[in-house]
Amino acid sequence: MSKYTKGPWKLHDMEDNTIVGNDHLAIADANAISRSKEENQANAHLIAAAPELLEACKEQMRVIETMGNKTGCWPINDDNLQMAKSAIAKADIKVVK
Repeated sequence: MSKYTKGPWKLHDMEDNTIVGNDHLAIADANAISRSKEENQANAHLIAAAPELLEACKEQMRVIETMGNKTGCWPINDDNLQMAKSAIAKADIKVVK
């Protein structure tokens, strides 16, 4: 598992498009000069949601892997499973020291 700052993350109250952790220290700044104000705001919101999105994706994978398609309630698409696994792997990179 990666050593990222644990969530939840949120937007800083006073600094536009700065994402902070529970300790109120900055995690990221989404103020790219090459992007519009609206795009920077959208990027900041997406970054702030990242820990919760990652956990939701992991939880869904746990449910799918535990239940499989035993109930026949939903079709399991291998492409969708691979997309979720790739997203989790991209977020959970091993940190090189």
